[in-house]
Amino acid sequence: MAHIIAKSNQGPRGDTNLENLNTYQNLILLCANDHTAVDKNTEYYTVDRLLSIKEEHENKVSSTFVRLPQEFKNDCEFLSYFMNFVPFTQLLSFIYLLPNVINIDFSKVSDILETSQIDIPHLYPLNDSMLQNKFYNFISQYYELWGVITGVSVIDGREQANFTSSDDNNLLNLDTKYLPYESIASLKLKLENLSISFTQSYTDLTNFLRTNYKEVDLNAYTPMKF
Repeated sequence: MAHIIAKSNQGPRGDTNLENLNTYQNLILLCANDHTAVDKNTEYYTVDRLLSIKEEHENKVSSTFVRLPQEFKNDCEFLSYFMNFVPFTQLLSFIYLLPNVINIDFSKVSDILETSQIDIPHLYPLNDSMLQNKFYNFISQYYELWGVITGVSVIDGREQANFTSSDDNNLLNLDTKYLPYESIASLKLKLENLSISFTQSYTDLTNFLRTNYKEVDLNAYTPMKF
């Protein structure tokens, strides 16, 4: 906290002719470094400029808290929708056996994200900029990885799927039958690197949600029964 007009006439922007210098109107919230900078450069940080800075800050804080409740609720609603239909807490276990095997339920991430654009388009992008950045990074890394899994390799002019169809265990397997050794080796290296990047983005998002969005159940997913 700092005085806009110093209490002492010898202080920064001092004026002993004024009264009530300890009132709210004459105080501005500054960190220690900014306080020092403001008092050293009184020619730039005039009374009028500091009052303007204070007003701008107050307006920004006021508007933020006015918007926050509904925007926060909207972000929580989107996250809850996502967690209800995506086995979020199981995603790392789905890719644990890569580069050789992956659980096909990993595809629910893209399926539900695409569905959300139809069901709740007003909730995405997210309002919280930091949350949006972390969620976007998570989704981007997911698509990078899933794109290789569902992609093809060109072998002698023909396209060959990188992974075979799902088996009875709900798994996709790296196609080691029709892909040549060089393609398999290249795919394995790429998948290992992409798995690491995805894991990092997933962990970053999870930690952020656990700290800042405790209202959202990350383990809300329940498999549909037929």
